[in-house]
Amino acid sequence: MNGSNIQIGKTYVFYVEWVKVTEQSNPSGFSYVAGTDTSLPLLQTSAESITALQFALEASTVAISDPNGQPVVVQVGDDYQWNDTLDGVMLWGVWQDDDTNEWVIATVNYIGGRQKGAKGSYSSLPNELDVDHPYIVDGDTIDVTETNGHQYYQVTSVENGIIYAVDGDGAPLTDPSWWFTTRAAAEEFYNSKHVPRGWLWFDHYPWVYSFEENGWLYIQPYEDKFLYWSAQKQVWLQFGE
Repeated sequence: MNGSNIQIGKTYVFYVEWVKVTEQSNPSGFSYVAGTDTSLPLLQTSAESITALQFALEASTVAISDPNGQPVVVQVGDDYQWNDTLDGVMLWGVWQDDDTNEWVIATVNYIGGRQKGAKGSYSSLPNELDVDHPYIVDGDTIDVTETNGHQYYQVTSVENGIIYAVDGDGAPLTDPSWWFTTRAAAEEFYNSKHVPRGWLWFDHYPWVYSFEENGWLYIQPYEDKFLYWSAQKQVWLQFGE
């Protein structure tokens, strides 16, 4: 049987026979039949064992692709794995910094066997990169060779277009990160986690929330000015004051 005979979704069983000679002798009173090989023993005892080997090939399905149709994560049974190659794929990652607890968004592009990335959300990578290291895909894990060691990204699930992974520089991988195939989806997720400073739009203009005043402000254009009502000061103020 060669590889072309094996089909995905079918189960195959192989039987392996093991034979071992346990005893050889030439007992008295027996003789060879004419024409037989007299160099072989007249009596031979052997033990046999048969082992059955069973395996099945499970079909893989694409769990998520990038906007160009290139597979990013595939599913095999109940398990998720990165696609064999990610070259040409751009992803946006969101995670919480261990030191500052601030939420971070980053843009990552896999090009020519290297993981290139920069903190921030970009439609294309800027000239100044934060990371530029070689990587390989090992099943469910991306192994990035960095200057002082390795960084691993292990995909664990895909839900609603979001790739959930755990990462770190050694086992066990415990740092959670979320990965997206579109910039808009990453920014939406990031904004839902990130605590903004300054202004927060509420549904529709003209209402915004001011963290400085801890209250809602009403926005109104007046002539060539942009005014807002300060409940704290009970007065209309111009932006910039």
